Amino acid sequence: MVTVEPLTAETWRDVLDLDVTEQQRALLDFPSMVAFLAESRFHLDFTPCAIRADGTVVGFVSYGSPAEDRTRWWIPLLVIDRDHQRQGYGRAALDAVVADVRSRAPDAVALGLSFHRSNEVAARLYRGAGFVEADTNDRGERVAWLSLRQG
Repeated sequence: MVTVEPLTAETWRDVLDLDVTEQQRALLDFPSMVAFLAESRFHLDFTPCAIRADGTVVGFVSYGSPAEDRTRWWIPLLVIDRDHQRQGYGRAALDAVVADVRSRAPDAVALGLSFHRSNEVAARLYRGAGFVEADTNDRGERVAWLSLRQG
């Protein structure tokens, strides 16, 4: 079973040990999980979370809603450790985030994210989860949104 849990004293060190392939590292905006977690302390509208599979930390996701628009939520980062990729954990984590946002914010209308334009693995994952590419951001990344409206 895959769960998404806010970081704790127990899980944050495991998150620091997460690794991705060299090809994936080139697509990230930060040099390490340490750098991302340090910066995340200044983005209080977002919750950094460990992704666990059967008790083992297999990834990391951060999500929240910016203060300027509480109806639109955002995922700035989703990472699955290189040794745990292609096992369905990314999709399960996305599903858990969507369920949590719908539960915590029934007025939320959309959940968005961005990814490097050459990251076709991410594009397939997000499309498969229902995200629709809308445009590009100022860094040239693809931006995709998932409608959270029920019905």
